[in-house]
Amino acid sequence: MLQSMKIILKESLKSLPGFGWAMQAFLFVFLARDKTKDLEHMEHVMGYLTDHEHPVSLILFPEGTDLSEENLAKSNAYAVRKGLPKYRNVLHPKVAGWSRSVCLLRDSVDHVYDVTIAYRDHSPGERPTEMSLVAARYPREVHMHVRRHSMASLPEVPSDLEQWCRASFKDK
Repeated sequence: MLQSMKIILKESLKSLPGFGWAMQAFLFVFLARDKTKDLEHMEHVMGYLTDHEHPVSLILFPEGTDLSEENLAKSNAYAVRKGLPKYRNVLHPKVAGWSRSVCLLRDSVDHVYDVTIAYRDHSPGERPTEMSLVAARYPREVHMHVRRHSMASLPEVPSDLEQWCRASFKDK
């Protein structure tokens, strides 16, 4: 299972000492936030995996980053520009990578799991970060909501897949 797990991450994580090298060795997909370059890179890696009949479990975070106050403000500014609703508990997803992943893996993957993770603050207003986890400061409670969707139940047209992803985040 672990050898088939691929995670799509931001490119800056590639340079983490030790961990960055290991993630590259396991064929994790690093995105540079350059849509054209990133989609081409995804096609290359996914093509390699499916051509060699590797089993694939892909973890993708469509929101692209963490739910900080700054990132929420950016997400809501984007929503205003695009005429979308503002969110409080999630960021607007970046749907191009999601849509492309589904299209590339449609014949190789049976199901998509839509996972929402929520946590209770350490103290009011404090949210867990990577640094708090490294410092062994864990949230008091972690809740996961998992929805399983068969690949056959998902739309086939990329724009419809993008809308499906947006609707999922709106429900959250």
